Amino acid sequence: MILGWAGGISILFYSLDNAAIALQEPRVRVMLLEDRQLRFRSDGIRTFSIKGINSPKKKIKGIKFKIKNNAGYFAIDSYPEQWILMDSQSKVRIHSLDPRGLWLNKRRYRGELRVFIDRDSFKVVNHIKIEKYLKSVVGSEMPKTWPIEALKAQAVAARTYALQQIGKKDKYDINSNVSSQVYLGVEAETSKTINAVNATRSLVLLFNGKLINAVFHSSSGGKTENSGSVWKYQMPYLISVPDYDKNSPKFRWNESFTDVDLEKFFPEIGGVKSIDIIKKSKTGRILTAKVSGPKGILILNGKEIRRRMSLKSTLAKFSFLMNKYDEVNRYSNKTLVGKALHINQAKIKKRIGINDLLKLPPPITLDPARYTLLVEGYGSGHGVGMSQWGAYAMAKRGFNFKQILKHYYRGVKIMPY
Repeated sequence: MILGWAGGISILFYSLDNAAIALQEPRVRVMLLEDRQLRFRSDGIRTFSIKGINSPKKKIKGIKFKIKNNAGYFAIDSYPEQWILMDSQSKVRIHSLDPRGLWLNKRRYRGELRVFIDRDSFKVVNHIKIEKYLKSVVGSEMPKTWPIEALKAQAVAARTYALQQIGKKDKYDINSNVSSQVYLGVEAETSKTINAVNATRSLVLLFNGKLINAVFHSSSGGKTENSGSVWKYQMPYLISVPDYDKNSPKFRWNESFTDVDLEKFFPEIGGVKSIDIIKKSKTGRILTAKVSGPKGILILNGKEIRRRMSLKSTLAKFSFLMNKYDEVNRYSNKTLVGKALHINQAKIKKRIGINDLLKLPPPITLDPARYTLLVEGYGSGHGVGMSQWGAYAMAKRGFNFKQILKHYYRGVKIMPY
């Protein structure tokens, strides 16, 4: 039976039974890094093979790459170093049979590593079978000490997400960082993550016969978000559900920023005088806000505010607090002496604004530069799909991985690819 799924992947398999073994295990292309200098090496006396460069040595122990004067060079590990000019169209393929993987800088990876020049830097893409890839992803995304059912849920979600991305880009399918899902190579593998992947081998999440976009995040702050509130489309399986993430260290958090910080975050308007939240989602996340500064006004969506300020989530509220030292200095002015000396701590820390309309007092009384912006928030991540801390809590309560997945992805089926 052949299924055509979103992302351009068609896979042949015998049956839809959970015990089915795929005839051909899918491979994913993972973007590892982009840099102007690279070093690959094997362990001990092991060698690895390399193709795509003009070198008499095809079995080597190490190789370096660098960009110099807008051109690529490589040097086979030897003494003295001999740097050789590369063709700008070179596509280098590096492969090791060592079960311990191959070192790239300070991490080891399995599968084949491909190197190519893109403008003024090298890009490295790991071509690897999906099940080997997942053994690292699960350990990169979740602590190895977590319950096995949570790790299994992560394995199925990560497998589905990766396969759904295949073919969407030209030279790679998926990133190795939080923009996709974290992949840290061999060092992230443990016996527990390997067991989680093996126990769920080939299982994916389907909706109407197609791979879902199995997004996940760290912690929602009590309730997950509808996909349509974060991205362009509302998917029927990515709807808001209650979360179980109260034990997450990021369930509730706060950050504070000075006027200098705010000038860096919003340079085009010279900092921040007020933040007016115009629209929120049903779960309370910021959808649109007006940020006013000395030089103008910005209308931004929640994602942009989160990006600029490096906030953990958009489920947040803002308030301006007066700095104690500046409060005393400000009120040392003779025209205000008397009342100022009797101001109490509650007034100093009084929050300004109603329903998230947070404005500074009149300039004649207070100087905006003497305020700290306090951000109080909940959860970590975009809030859509599976909450990892919620999965942890559900597993601790005795739910199995299928129950966890069907809670966060509504109406899905769990079947082999």
